Amino acid sequence: FDEAEKALLNALELDPRSNRLRLLLGQLRLRKGDAEGAVQVVEEALAEHPDFVEGHLFLGGLSFNRGDYAAAVKHFEEVVRLDPERDPVLLHLGMSYERLQQQGRAIDAFRRFLERRPESIAGLAHLARACQQQGDGACAEDAYRHIIELQPDQPGGYIELADLLVERGDLNGAAEVLRGGIEQSTQPGLLRHRLVGVFVRQKNYDEAMAVLERLMADNPEDLEARRKKGLLLMEMGDSAGAAGQFAAILEKKPDLDRVRYFYGLALERLERWQEAFEAFDGIAPESDLGPDADFHKAFVLQNMGRLDQAADVLQGMLDRGIARPDIYDYLAGIYDQMGEMDRALAVLRQGYKRFPEEVELLYRQGVVYERNNLRRSAVAVMLQVLEQDPDHPEALNHVAYSYAEDNTELDRALEMVNRALEQKKAPHIYDTLGWVLYRLGRNDEALAAMKKAVEGLPSDPVVLDHLARVYLALGQKDLARRQWQRALEVDAAFAPAREGLQRLGGSQ
Repeated sequence: FDEAEKALLNALELDPRSNRLRLLLGQLRLRKGDAEGAVQVVEEALAEHPDFVEGHLFLGGLSFNRGDYAAAVKHFEEVVRLDPERDPVLLHLGMSYERLQQQGRAIDAFRRFLERRPESIAGLAHLARACQQQGDGACAEDAYRHIIELQPDQPGGYIELADLLVERGDLNGAAEVLRGGIEQSTQPGLLRHRLVGVFVRQKNYDEAMAVLERLMADNPEDLEARRKKGLLLMEMGDSAGAAGQFAAILEKKPDLDRVRYFYGLALERLERWQEAFEAFDGIAPESDLGPDADFHKAFVLQNMGRLDQAADVLQGMLDRGIARPDIYDYLAGIYDQMGEMDRALAVLRQGYKRFPEEVELLYRQGVVYERNNLRRSAVAVMLQVLEQDPDHPEALNHVAYSYAEDNTELDRALEMVNRALEQKKAPHIYDTLGWVLYRLGRNDEALAAMKKAVEGLPSDPVVLDHLARVYLALGQKDLARRQWQRALEVDAAFAPAREGLQRLGGSQ
């Protein structure tokens, strides 16, 4: 390269106005990796000869490749002006406009190109994509259908058109296009894989399964089809069948972490805890799926009763710098389950300090206090939650319920529980509403709320006790008796129900 450059420089000394020599020197410098030197020498030529078409073409291509699309447009437009017969330049001009997000001008350039070369697959493909970006679905569809007419045996047009129809929400149309492509394309397997995706979007699982079975019959080594079958079986609730598919893949390719992860999930759903643990444990910590696998390992260990090990896994994630709010939350829950309230609270405080925007980590501190019968501390934390998120439904409900339990601040409690219901219509919140109204003596309204609570929580003895008390306040002793009896059917040692029946003098 150096010798060639010297020769060209010597030639330029003899013919300093030669555009051809300058262009050759620019091309040589570009091949050497000296893009700036290449630009400089060709720009010098254009300064003297602004109508030098090859110079504009060279700088347009170089600018495009360097990502300077505005400069590329300037030079390509000059080429089109100076030499209108250079059709490919219109394609490159349109591509430059595309990169600049000037879709209207891009479409115009592509259309002009296609007027001269109507059977250009590249031109049609670029036109279709520019039309999509512009929001002109009809234009894009026409272009893709033209591609299919020109190349009925190639899968690309069918795939692009089907994707366009899926984006538009026309899943039936997409399926029809792909079926047509399967009949004509030289790569029907590729189109069948896309068809499976359309059927899954439609929740047409039987059709999706039939296509997957065909793929596997045509090519027993199609592990992607087997993987999709496993995922589909999981979606259909057949975790055992899914586990079988994933195991078969891992026998042939044991290094597929994603398949191993789904294998672990299937085993987890089957409560085959030891096998699930081994599956997740087979995923290296440095894998992209390593953190999720570790999280599930902790869940599996928890269900195996190995709480210390579950906590160690989660703490290990934090020690390795994998800090996520759900890890702090889960680890605190494990410690709380182990009866280690102080450690649970310490983890939640650490997490909340790291993620102060995650109000749930503050809320969970209140839950830990409540579980350990420290109601005042729980309410204090819930009030802090409401300072950060005034419409937090669970915190509103918790404080309102606590006020009702203490038979104090009842008007405030009513306002809070109604706000909670605006955010979340849940049976336990209706129970709080009923309990507050009962405390206020508004028993007819309390009854309506308590009935909604029992509909959602028919086996909760506390809710049944509340409903019984409302019935008793309304003078409906038989109905009150029945609710307390139902509570004892759920929990024979539930003291409030026993006490209620004793007051009524009825059978327990």
